[in-house]
Amino acid sequence: LIDTSASTLDLAGTGFEEDSCGKVGTSGLWYDVAATEDGVMRASTCSTIDSFYTVISVMAGDCDALTCIAYGTSYDYLPGCGEGGTEVEWKATSGESYHIFVRGIDDYGTFQLSSHSLDTPQNDLCKDASSLSMEGV
Repeated sequence: LIDTSASTLDLAGTGFEEDSCGKVGTSGLWYDVAATEDGVMRASTCSTIDSFYTVISVMAGDCDALTCIAYGTSYDYLPGCGEGGTEVEWKATSGESYHIFVRGIDDYGTFQLSSHSLDTPQNDLCKDASSLSMEGV
C-alpha cells in the first residue's frame, strides 16, 4: 500500500518525453511499488486534497527503457472521484516492480496518491458463477 501526499509546485524537468503512456503534461513525481502477489493493482489520486487535474502512468522496466503498462487521466469520468483525481488498474505479477509517475495536465498542484492490490472475486470465471434468486418474478 502506498499512501502519500505530495506537490508538483516546485518541480522542473522531472518528467519523461514519451507520449506513449498518457498525455505528456507538466513535470511530476515518481514512485515505485512492488507486487507481492499476482493480481490487479490500482493507483489512485481520488481524494479531497487534489488541487489540479492529474495523470497517472504505470511503467515497468529500467528507468532508461520503460514500458508502458497502463495510464489514466482525470478526463476519464470516475463516479465518486473528486474533480481532478483519476485512477488506473493493471495486472501485476508477483515480485515485479512498477514505476508510477504522477503529473498534471498543463498545471501544477497538490495530490494524494494511494496504491494497493485488489481482491480477486470468487466468481470471476464462468465456472464459478454466483447463483441469483429470482423470487417474485
